[in-house]
Amino acid sequence: MRSRRKLISLAVIFGLVLTSAPAIAKTPKPTLAEIEAAKKAEAAKKAAADAAAAKLAAANRTLRTLTAKANAARALYVKAQKELEVATAAANAAAAKAIETQQAVNKAHNVIGKLASDAFIMGGSLSDLEPLLNASGPQELVDQLTTLNSLGKQNSIALARYKAAEVVAKAAKKVADDAKLKQEAATKKVAAAKKVADDAKAEQQKEVDKLQAIQDALMRELNSAKKVRVTLEQQRALALLEEANANAAETAQGQKKIWPDIGFKGRSTIRTSESQRLAAVAYAKRQVTARK
Repeated sequence: MRSRRKLISLAVIFGLVLTSAPAIAKTPKPTLAEIEAAKKAEAAKKAAADAAAAKLAAANRTLRTLTAKANAARALYVKAQKELEVATAAANAAAAKAIETQQAVNKAHNVIGKLASDAFIMGGSLSDLEPLLNASGPQELVDQLTTLNSLGKQNSIALARYKAAEVVAKAAKKVADDAKLKQEAATKKVAAAKKVADDAKAEQQKEVDKLQAIQDALMRELNSAKKVRVTLEQQRALALLEEANANAAETAQGQKKIWPDIGFKGRSTIRTSESQRLAAVAYAKRQVTARK
């Protein structure tokens, strides 16, 4: 604020000792050729921007199509993954069942083998002749024959059931393993298709981004060219208006009545002397210096 006052005071001081004629700024008047050139430049920029916009629109349409395909491929991939999880769980369950039945068959074989081994070590036999030789009476003979016959039938039935279960479990395991392998192959195929779709989408997105950058640059250039053209037209219109007003003023009738040329009739003497004016200037300088 103090600097501003200083500048104002200095201006007043120099105004006391110096005189200057006012300068009238004249509005530049662009030619029609300049305006026409600006219009052509703007039209060229607009044509380039329109062409770029068309390319960008086409690229965006392609991107939307590829995005839809990529989304569909991803949905199939997610579905295939879930189906693979189900198939893997079924295969694991079938494998566990096969192991369980195999263990049951092995256990049955071990029990029967142990019975035969014990009978052989003790010198006995599992044949139907053993009870006849060791029975103390008819009733004991009948009881032993019945017991041996029942045990033999039970062992045979149990072993047959275990073997049948083993066959069924192995068959189920094979079916589950085959289904798992088939689903793994399908999942890999879907994953490959998904990758192709994702890669195509990514490449198209790069193309769209590049075209968008070009479009943005062209629009900035178009706006700049439009601003130049509008400025030239406005300057020419203003210059023409000033010329028209000047011509109208020169051709207007009765100007002397409006502003009669009677000459300057003001004071012709100066009230202060040169020394007084110099003293006033010195005083003003001291005032400015005191505010520093």
